[in-house]
Amino acid sequence: MKKPINETTTDQTLLISLENMSCTALGALARIRGIAKCALRAMETDSGVRDLEAIAEALKAIILDADMAHNDVGCEAENHGIQTIDKDWERRLHVMSNRQVIHAVTERADS
Repeated sequence: MKKPINETTTDQTLLISLENMSCTALGALARIRGIAKCALRAMETDSGVRDLEAIAEALKAIILDADMAHNDVGCEAENHGIQTIDKDWERRLHVMSNRQVIHAVTERADS
């Protein structure tokens, strides 16, 4: 028995999404692993231990890669009707926006 056209299209769309997410995850994890290995190796040397800025940059790169992969996966899930809500992210965003308002108010009061 042949599948209806829309069902086949849905299956193909899901397969493409899975392949995309697999590539996204594998790429991000490989980059994160590579950056972490470099940072660890640097920490095993005298100059690396003293260069905390380089370690900080490596950690920032890891965070950026993880965030980008997280966003890509979330967008792909939303394309299929799956709403991913990160409560921790929402909480941090709320706190940051409150801090910005407080900072703006105190700056005006200082001027």
